[in-house]
Amino acid sequence: MTNLLKKTNQNLEDIEYEKLLSKVYELNQIQQNLIDCIQKQDTSIDNIESNLDITLNNVEDGNKDIKVAESYYFKYKPIIIGSLIGAVVAGPIGVAANIKLGSLITLGGTFAGGAIGYKIQKI
Repeated sequence: MTNLLKKTNQNLEDIEYEKLLSKVYELNQIQQNLIDCIQKQDTSIDNIESNLDITLNNVEDGNKDIKVAESYYFKYKPIIIGSLIGAVVAGPIGVAANIKLGSLITLGGTFAGGAIGYKIQKI
């Protein structure tokens, strides 16, 4: 009977050992799957990081372009108002002189007023 008990105990130990090996194998498979997932995500993260760097460079270039565009931008309103004031001021002087000379004086006043309006907006 002791011999039978020993065999039964040995069989139970073998079964437990097999279960343990099976669990270890399953854990190994889970770990391998996790490693594969992490490696796939690592590539995606690298791509995202690269895209962020490219986007940052594009935004910085865009900001530089906007600053350049602002230096070229000017408003027409001060130029038009200056031209009208120049024409109103120089017009009567031109009319007093004569028609041909008056037109030139009025035109000169218009250009002078426009130039002054342009200079005022740049200040």
